[in-house]
Amino acid sequence: MPELLLHFAIPFSISAPIVGVRRAIVVGIVGMLPDVDALLHVHRSMTHSIIILTILSLIPLYITSFKLKEKSLALLSLLSLTTHPIMDMFQTYTPIIYPISNSSLQVSVKGDVLISQSITPYIQFQITSTQTNFQNFSVMDAPIFTSEGFIISLLLVAVPILSNLFKKHTKTT
Repeated sequence: MPELLLHFAIPFSISAPIVGVRRAIVVGIVGMLPDVDALLHVHRSMTHSIIILTILSLIPLYITSFKLKEKSLALLSLLSLTTHPIMDMFQTYTPIIYPISNSSLQVSVKGDVLISQSITPYIQFQITSTQTNFQNFSVMDAPIFTSEGFIISLLLVAVPILSNLFKKHTKTT
């Protein structure tokens, strides 16, 4: 799930009905910002800590708190930033509460519902941790998108855009 395109598409689709498509593009781009650490050849570093991201967001949040439209954009951007490491945590170890803890966490959820003579649900939820180690990599091997992620992202982006176009079209006719 933590592919780059989904880090854009999920916040975009959530924010588009609230702030409009143009501002939602900004929110989607903000959702990808924690991956800027990959440009420094260290992925899932301090930029994937909810604590650090929240602290860095306080200044723009305070500045925009006086204007309602910008406040919504700032709050959605904060949400976008903090959901990024949460999504990553479901794929691999992520330093989500760094520097409070020097552990990186990973969440694993497995489950299914078997329908036979009876309905049998099964769910397993596990949180594991490992020591955080910010280490340089020589080759980045993360997908920008996968085939499943691409179609999900396409739908998440297309639906708000098409809805917006439909609303504009019905107003003019």
